[in-house]
Amino acid sequence: AISDSDRYEDELKKLQKKIDPETKLIMFTSGTEGKPKFVQLSKKGIEANSKAVIESLKLKGVKDQFLFLPLYYSFGLLGQLFPAQKAGIKTHFIQGMIALRGQKLHGMLSAVGSQWDVLVKLLNHEGPFPDVTHVVSAGSRLSKVTREALHRIFPKATIFNNYGQTECSPRILSLSSDQENFFSDDTGYPVKGLEVKLGDEDELLVKGAQVMVGYLGDPKGTKEKIEGGWLHTGDQATIAADGRVNILGRLDDLVKLGGERVSLLTFSQSALDLGLAKEALAFLYIDAAGIDRVALVLGIGAGLNRPTEAGIISRIKRGIKGKSAIQMSPTRIIFLDELPKLANGKVDRKAARVLLDEALKAGVKT
Repeated sequence: AISDSDRYEDELKKLQKKIDPETKLIMFTSGTEGKPKFVQLSKKGIEANSKAVIESLKLKGVKDQFLFLPLYYSFGLLGQLFPAQKAGIKTHFIQGMIALRGQKLHGMLSAVGSQWDVLVKLLNHEGPFPDVTHVVSAGSRLSKVTREALHRIFPKATIFNNYGQTECSPRILSLSSDQENFFSDDTGYPVKGLEVKLGDEDELLVKGAQVMVGYLGDPKGTKEKIEGGWLHTGDQATIAADGRVNILGRLDDLVKLGGERVSLLTFSQSALDLGLAKEALAFLYIDAAGIDRVALVLGIGAGLNRPTEAGIISRIKRGIKGKSAIQMSPTRIIFLDELPKLANGKVDRKAARVLLDEALKAGVKT
């Protein structure tokens, strides 16, 4: 079993006799919303994922990769290290993002979206790096601003935007910069061996060998997550005629505003697409009049002059076309140097929500 902590070691020992015979590896989910789950993965699923990643990332001919992603994170271990080993790629383990400075970078680099935002700033004055051939991102969607910056810094590289879940070993969708829709809102195409379809409320469902065996010690959770072999991702999506999938946001993030259901991702994505922040999260809150409103928590970078709350809201209103202001514009903005992170580099939504609630309770005006 692999996780970032030994906090659950005793609990795992108690569940040892319940481990499914097909299980080859147990990985903990990142716990962005609370307590991690114990995901049981099979050898067949791990191997199917490696083959799919090798094909979707076009790894043939790559000789080296630089990896600083933690190996208790499915993106690092299953998404990058195992496929690289199978493809005969040498992995150079780097101790953190700062250690990349001064390196003679070549081959493949991998990071989550929030890390790429930081790396763009760190490497901007050292580039370009023409020997880097593959730039890989997962964990969160790359903003258009970051994609463009990566093109400047790594002019000869193919950039890959990926989507996955630990429960799917983990890769589900992939989209590369040599595909014409890379700068659209699309998330990617299903990787080899996976079927996708839409379920109730347009939830993305996934089926294939990569789907987990189940949650250890949680048969109820397993039944809710997998039905008839189809994995419920919990994400709302659209699927185009050619198979392209666009993830719209978590079903839990769907809110009703102005009489219509909208995804909170729409609000945070607006701020990112307009270049108003490096990181963004949107949350629902209730104002003094008891009305549901949307607040944005923005990470704008350290040492920068903070914009005004009214100015950001005005920019977002102007940037959104065809939607009413009450539906598609936030009413509160909280500014941070950067959003709180989990150990794997992903944004800690739970911690960000606490910071927002504290600011709203204190009546902070920004």
